[in-house]
Amino acid sequence: GVFAYSPKDGSSRLLFRSPDVDISGWSTDPTGKPWVFSYDDHYPRYWYPDPQHPLAEIHQWLTTTYPGFRIDVDSTTADMSHVMARLASPRLPLVFLHVDVKNKKALNSLTAYPALKPEDLADVEAIEFRTRDGLMVRGFLTVPNVPDKKRLPTIVMVHGGPHGPYDAYGFDSEAQLFASRGYAVL
Repeated sequence: GVFAYSPKDGSSRLLFRSPDVDISGWSTDPTGKPWVFSYDDHYPRYWYPDPQHPLAEIHQWLTTTYPGFRIDVDSTTADMSHVMARLASPRLPLVFLHVDVKNKKALNSLTAYPALKPEDLADVEAIEFRTRDGLMVRGFLTVPNVPDKKRLPTIVMVHGGPHGPYDAYGFDSEAQLFASRGYAVL
C-alpha cells in the first residue's frame, strides 16, 4: 500500500491499498512529488494521490482516450507542459506519444514495431481458476487468430515467484510468436 510516514514520531497513515495486489510502481514529477502509483489487478490500475496534479490529469485523459492500454509517462519537461508517454497493449506492442499537457493533445507518435499489425496479433484474456488444493491461480491466456478456437494445442509458460517476476497485461512477444503459429499460451 501507500502510506504517509512521519519521521518525527514514527507514525504512519494508510493512504491507499488494493485489496488483492501490491503496488508495482510509481512516478514522480520534476520536483520529486509522487503523482501516480500503479498496480496490476489483471489489468493496469492507477491511484493518484492528487487527481488534479497536471501529470495525473493528463494520465487520466490518456487512459480514457486509449482504453485497454498500459500507459506510462516516461518523461516530462521541467514545467510539465509536455510529456512523453509510452502506451502498450497485447495487440499494439509499443507506441510513444508526445503529448501537449495543457491542451490534452497528442502531437506526435512513434510506433516501435510498425511491421506488426494489430489485426495479426492475438487477443489476451485475464483468467483465474481454483486448483484442486484451493489455491487461486491468475494468469493470461493468449488465443491465436484461428477459426476454431476449441481444443488448441497449449503452451504453459510458468514464471518464478510469488515475489519478483510476474506477468502483466500488455504485449508479450513470446506468447504472440507462439500464438502466430497456432498455439494457445497460458
